Amino acid sequence: FSWQIQISKSIIHTEKALELYEKEIKIKKIIDCKFLMGINYNRSENYEMAENTFLTMVDTLKSINDYETLGKVYHNLGYLYSLTNRSENAINYFQRALTTKQESDDRLSSIYLLAYEYKKQNKLELVLNLCNEGLKLSHKSNLYFYYKIYILRQSLFGFMDEKFIIDLENKIIPYFKEKDPSVACECYHLLAQ
Repeated sequence: FSWQIQISKSIIHTEKALELYEKEIKIKKIIDCKFLMGINYNRSENYEMAENTFLTMVDTLKSINDYETLGKVYHNLGYLYSLTNRSENAINYFQRALTTKQESDDRLSSIYLLAYEYKKQNKLELVLNLCNEGLKLSHKSNLYFYYKIYILRQSLFGFMDEKFIIDLENKIIPYFKEKDPSVACECYHLLAQ
């Protein structure tokens, strides 16, 4: 319940900031506010508002050549479509995000979610290719996505591989206990299988 209150407060404060920035014509701040509102709408499961917010940002971002934010908007549209079981739209926007994003770390979340979306469609070769790409990009720079992609790739082959179980117990679970306990719980569930 408290997270819903926080999201609601965030939306209210962001709307107030947006009004101020619109009066002062501060384009970058307006974009930041709209982006935050889209994320908050998505988190509060107001998917239609989130979709409308993100879609209205696309042309503006293209016109001012803000491709960094555009990649993030595409990613969030993909995530929204994934959450609402519109898989083809999700794949389309994750691919757009990957085409637009330049930095390796920025690409990892889109690679992971695109691979996950392909897994839901049972397109295992595409999943494996994306996982391998993500593992190469994340190996030294981003353990969070390295482990998530490693788990996703391992799910293609089964979780009973001894090396994977050792990695899960000694590296992955301790890492996620500190960084993201919900993922640690998922890892414990894998061990229980």
